[in-house]
Amino acid sequence: MKNIRKLIKEELDKFKDSPRISVKSLDDYKSIISLIKKSNPIKISKIIENWVIEHEYELADMICGAGERYINCEHAAEIVGQILSDAKINHTLQVGTIDGQSHAWVRINDIIIDPTKDQFPNINNEDYDQDILWEKSYEF
Repeated sequence: MKNIRKLIKEELDKFKDSPRISVKSLDDYKSIISLIKKSNPIKISKIIENWVIEHEYELADMICGAGERYINCEHAAEIVGQILSDAKINHTLQVGTIDGQSHAWVRINDIIIDPTKDQFPNINNEDYDQDILWEKSYEF
């Protein structure tokens, strides 16, 4: 049986070479970009997390195909990264392990943006720093 690090590395190799997901066709995409340009990082994290959760079924259908109702953490991190890139906000896409599972999130300085954190009921900010396996920074 493959160990968890090897499985995660295989997933990371697929993840880092994939094209960024495009969600620009959603009706309110431009308004979310203009809103976060005027906000501080804490407010940005709440705005984006709420936006992704609110549009999750629509995003899952666009990304994964008809009938899908949920997006995974990698898709969510890519979507968050695209929104921040379009708003020209510096950020870092990170992948690591939380509770022994591969997980992806985005960071603006010390602020974590993770629309899929609900899968880890007891997660706290320190958990995101425990085992970072890969990261890519975007600076504008």
